[in-house]
Amino acid sequence: MAAFMEPVPSETGTMFVKGNPTLRKGFPVFFGPDGLRSGWRLLLFLLIAQILGVFLFWVAIRPGFQHGLFSWSPLKLAVLELSKEFHSYLRSAK
Repeated sequence: MAAFMEPVPSETGTMFVKGNPTLRKGFPVFFGPDGLRSGWRLLLFLLIAQILGVFLFWVAIRPGFQHGLFSWSPLKLAVLELSKEFHSYLRSAK
């Protein structure tokens, strides 16, 4: 199987992979006998995931910060604490 994948020089001096008619010249750092090398695949995946994460932050989360949905003010904290106290009062009155 290893002999099947060895590069064979052609008469024109370019490299072909035995058993695969596609020309394998250009960027050997990026492409191996099986296509795009695994390190570059991982880097491409991480780049796409980062771009998607930044996009989702700007579309879904950031507008909430602009409108004050994720901020805490003294009034919001007081209402939250009073609602908890009221709820515990109702439970203890039963």
